[in-house]
Amino acid sequence: MRVPLSWLVDYVDIPSDVAAMAHRLTLAGLPIAAIESTGGQFERIEVGRIAALEKHPNADRLLLATVDLGEGAMTVVTGAPNLQIGDHVPFAHVGAELWDYHANPPIRRALREGRIRGVTSRGMVCSAAELGLGDDHEGILILDARHPVGVPLARVFGDTVLELEVTPNRADCLSLLGIAQEVFSLYGGDLRQPRIDVVPPGESDALSIEIASLDLCSRYCGLIVDRVRVGPSPVWMQDRLAAAGIRPISNLVDVTNYVMLEFGQPLHAFDLDRVGGGRVIVRNARPGETLETLDGVVRRLQTEMLVIADSERPIGLAGVMGGRDSEITAGTTRVLLESANFQPTSIRRTARHLKLPSEASRRFERGIAPEIAWLALHRAAELIRDLGAGEPRYPAIDCYPRPVDRPPVRVPIAEFERLLGIPIATQEVTEVLQRLACVTVVEQGVIVVMPPQRRLDIAIAADVVEEVARIVGFDRLPERLPAGSLPPVDQANAPAFEDSLRDALVAEGAAEIVSYSMVGEAARDRVPVEPLGEPLGDQFAERLLPAQQPLALVNPLSSEMALLRTDLVGQMLIAIRDNGRWFDRDVALFEIGRIYLACGEDLPEERRVAALGLGGHQSGESLDARRATDFLDIKGCVEGTLDRIGVRGAVFAPMRHSLFRPGFAAAVLTGDPRDARAVLLGGMGEVDVAVRRAHGIDGPVFLALLDVARCQSGAAPLVRVEAPSRFPVVRQDLSVNVRRAVSVEDARRVIARAVRPIGREIALVDVYPGIDAGTADLSLTFRITYGADDRTLTDAEVGRAHRAAEDAVRARLNGRVRGRDD
Repeated sequence: MRVPLSWLVDYVDIPSDVAAMAHRLTLAGLPIAAIESTGGQFERIEVGRIAALEKHPNADRLLLATVDLGEGAMTVVTGAPNLQIGDHVPFAHVGAELWDYHANPPIRRALREGRIRGVTSRGMVCSAAELGLGDDHEGILILDARHPVGVPLARVFGDTVLELEVTPNRADCLSLLGIAQEVFSLYGGDLRQPRIDVVPPGESDALSIEIASLDLCSRYCGLIVDRVRVGPSPVWMQDRLAAAGIRPISNLVDVTNYVMLEFGQPLHAFDLDRVGGGRVIVRNARPGETLETLDGVVRRLQTEMLVIADSERPIGLAGVMGGRDSEITAGTTRVLLESANFQPTSIRRTARHLKLPSEASRRFERGIAPEIAWLALHRAAELIRDLGAGEPRYPAIDCYPRPVDRPPVRVPIAEFERLLGIPIATQEVTEVLQRLACVTVVEQGVIVVMPPQRRLDIAIAADVVEEVARIVGFDRLPERLPAGSLPPVDQANAPAFEDSLRDALVAEGAAEIVSYSMVGEAARDRVPVEPLGEPLGDQFAERLLPAQQPLALVNPLSSEMALLRTDLVGQMLIAIRDNGRWFDRDVALFEIGRIYLACGEDLPEERRVAALGLGGHQSGESLDARRATDFLDIKGCVEGTLDRIGVRGAVFAPMRHSLFRPGFAAAVLTGDPRDARAVLLGGMGEVDVAVRRAHGIDGPVFLALLDVARCQSGAAPLVRVEAPSRFPVVRQDLSVNVRRAVSVEDARRVIARAVRPIGREIALVDVYPGIDAGTADLSLTFRITYGADDRTLTDAEVGRAHRAAEDAVRARLNGRVRGRDD
C-alpha cells in the first residue's frame, strides 16, 4: 500500500526523520519496502497564473495565453478550451520533460521552442496527461488558487510516499487510520480522527435491503444520495488519490476510494435509477447468470459467488467489482451508496476464479470488522455533501441481522514473562495497549483487554503479548543460550543419504515426483492395508502400509486434503496412471517422502519411505518395439538401487500382501528370512488387479516400497577401495533345471556354500522356463566367479569346486545340471 505522508499527517504527528520512522515501523512488524520521493519529474515546471487571453492572429482555434510567473511573464500558444483569466496552471519552460501521449506507448520528451502559425512559443501550459498525473489531455490542468505563483510544481505535487508490504493478518494497515495508529503507538503525540456525525439507522420508502446469504454477508448498509452532480473531484483529493496509486475518476467514485484508503472499508456507488424496483438483495448467483463488470467484460457466474442483485438481475460482484448496468454516469441524479461486510474466503475465491483482483477484494479477503461499514458510510456521505456532489437522504438503512459480539481477551500478567523471557511492568503493558487503542482493565493478576474494532487479529492472549513486544521493541528481549541439553546430532546425516538414494533411483531410469502429504478419505480407502497373516507380509504392512487411523487436519484446505497420509501407494498409482496417458512405455517414477503415524498425544512419527513404480511396458530391442514389464524389472531396479547406496547382500523372499498379486511379490531383507536377525528393508511386486483398477489403471503396474531409515542403517558406512588382485579370476557358467517352486535365492545360497572358499560371486544371468516339462519347470544359469588373493587357481581346484556345486544342486534342490545330466 502507498501512504503519502502529506495525507498521513492529517491524522498523526510524523517525526522529521522519515527513514528512521520507516525502520522502526519495519521492526514493529509493518515492513516498509521503499521510501519514494515524488516531484523530481517536474523540473523546470512552475505554477503560473493566466494574466491575459487573446485570439491567435493566424488561427481560429488557438489562443495566446500570457502567463504570470511572479518575476516575469511568458506568452505561449495553446488550444485548450477550458482556460480563464485568473486560473493557476502548470507552466513548463523549454527543456522540461513532458509526456507525449500521442506516442504508442507514451514516452517523455524534452520541450523545445516552437513557432506555431507565425508566433514563437517558448514554453507550454500543461494538461494532466502531459504531466503524468492522469489521462485528461483535452484541457489544461487547473491548480488550486492557494498554490502561489512562481513556486516549483514539485512543491505542489511532490510528496514522500511509503510503500508498505502489509502482511495478511494486518488488514487494518490497509488504511491510513490504521497506519496512523501504528505511528502513534510508537511515537505518541497527537492522534486525530475524522469527525463524523453518525445518524441512527432507519427505513426508506425508496429502498429496501435483504441479505439472503447471511453466511457470506454479515452486514449491508445503504444510503440514498439525491440531487447528484457528477463532475471532477477537487484537486486536493485528486492529488491524494494519485499519490496513493488510485486514478481519479469523478467526484462520487473518488469519494468512495478516498474513504476506502482512509478507513480500509471499500464502498460502492450504484445509479439508483438503474436498480430495478429500488430493491437490493445480497444473494448467491443463480445457475447461468452473467454480469458485465465495470471493465466491460461479460462474466459467467458460479452459484457459490456472492452478488448484489436488484429485483431482476445481478448489478455487482460483492466485494470485487460493480456492474456496468448500474455504474455512475454523467446523467446520474440519484445514487445508492453501499458499505458492507463480506465473508473473506468467498471474496478471495471469486476474485481468484475470475482473475479479477481489485483494491476492494484485497481488503475484504483479509477480513474487515463489521462495525467500520457504518462509520465509513457516514464519512463518505459527509464528503459528498461537503464537495457539493449530492445531498444524502438520512436515515441510512442498516441491515445487520446478527451483530458480532467480540469477547475481551484475558491475559495473565505472568504470561508476558513466560512468553517473552523478561518481566514487563503492568503499568507499561497497559500504557502500550492503550496507545494501540485497546481498553484495558487489571483485575487479580489478569489484564482484560478489549481490542479496537479494526484489529481482528487480536483474539488470544499470545496476540496481546506479541502486540506489547513489538511496540516496546524486540531488541529488549535478552540474548540467552538455549536451556537444557542440545538435541543429538544426526551422525547418520539423513538428508545426505536421501540424496544418494535419490541419485541411485535416477540412475535406474526413474523420474522423481513430489506429492502432497495430505490425502482424502476416498483416496485412502482405495489402498488395501489389511495383512493376510503371512509373516513377511505382516512385517511389510507394519512398516510401510500400517493399518491405523490417519490423523485428521483441524482446518483442511479441502475434503481431498483432510488427512495426513499413512502410505505413498495411492499417490504413486495416480501418478503412474496420469503419466501412462501420455507415454506408452518406460513409465518409471519414484518418491522419497514421509508417512505420518499417530503416537497418542505426542507428535506423529514421521517415517521416511521410498516408493518406486513401473508402468506396464518397457522399450524393446528396436525403436518402435516394446515389451511387457515383468517382476524381474522391478527386482532389478531394487537390486541396482540397493547396490548403489551400499546395501550389500540383500535377500529376496516370497511374501503375500493384499496390495500385490498373489505369487508376484517379494520381501527385501538383510539376510536369510529364517534368521531372526534379518531385517525387512521393504517389499515389491505386481499390484493386484483390483487395486490398480480402483485407481483407473488398465494394464499391469509394479511397485516397490523401501524403508529409508532401515536402508540407511544397512548401508555400508564407508566405500572400501581395494587394489585389484594380482591373480586372475576364473568365470564359469552353471545351468541347472529346478522345480518352479525353488526360488533364485535358495539356488544361489546352495551354490555359494558348495564353492567356498574360492567362490567370489554367484550372479544369475539367465532364466528360461519350460526346458523339460517332464522333470523341471525352470532353467537357471548362474555365472560363478572363482579366485584367490594369494595365488593363481589351478584348473583342478576350479573343477572340484564346480563339481561340488553340481552335486549340491542335485542333492539339495533335486535338480539337474544341464549338459551333464541330460
